[in-house]
Amino acid sequence: MIDPFTAWSRMIAVGASIATSASRAAQTATASQSVIDKRSAMMRAAVADPSRADYPEMSRMLSEKVTAFTASGTAAMAGLADWHAAMLAEAQHLAVRGGAVQPPTPFDWFTLMARSAEFGLAATERNAKMGAAMLAPLHAKATSNARRLAHRKRRG
Repeated sequence: MIDPFTAWSRMIAVGASIATSASRAAQTATASQSVIDKRSAMMRAAVADPSRADYPEMSRMLSEKVTAFTASGTAAMAGLADWHAAMLAEAQHLAVRGGAVQPPTPFDWFTLMARSAEFGLAATERNAKMGAAMLAPLHAKATSNARRLAHRKRRG
């Protein structure tokens, strides 16, 4: 059975991971707004004077989103596949135990409780990891764009 100190330390680590993801989500939102503002101005300028439009920057708008969201979706699918495999293994274990001819002993109950606690904790860790992995490519692209466009604004 998992000892309480190990469980607590793992839950604290999950909490820290979730807090980091929340901070990165806020950074992503802020960076995205900055990028949207700058690119909207570029599009307005392009409509006003197409010969001076920043076509290289405008061409990035779609391709980078496709790349970032594809990476995010791939992380989501990998996380869901991992979660599904763990759930299936747990269901198979319970089905085997449920099909036993003899009634469960106290040791069997204790083992089931310990396994259930570990499964729940591992599921929480798995979900936090999946959330972080899904956010990572979006955060990276939004924040790098915001930095690049802010630097460019200062130069120009």
